[in-house]
Amino acid sequence: MAVNAKEVVVNFNSAVNPDSLFDDEDAGTLTAGIVSVDEIGADTELSGGVTGELSEDGETLTLTAANFFEGTYSLTVSDDITTTDGEAFEAYSTTFEITDETDPTVTGVTDGKSDFGSYK
Repeated sequence: MAVNAKEVVVNFNSAVNPDSLFDDEDAGTLTAGIVSVDEIGADTELSGGVTGELSEDGETLTLTAANFFEGTYSLTVSDDITTTDGEAFEAYSTTFEITDETDPTVTGVTDGKSDFGSYK
């Protein structure tokens, strides 16, 4: 489910028709109400929103937060999403928790000409 503090992955068992998922696939703009991610206990929508990217095989949707996921969320997937054959997926909902416990590190230094290696 959670890949990191910015991404959540939704897996489907058949290829999704992107037209049933996106208002604008190139921009990753999901159709309102099709997939929602809401922080439990928050009075507002997820700050900055969420965009989506469908894998080449159409079976994996990666949701990316404009900011970061931190806390407990509900994920709801509408039954308005269809397969490439026009069959509707069943509605789905779950909750998940993300806590970012990874400290930031310097992963490398470069002067644009050479790589000075990785440091932690």
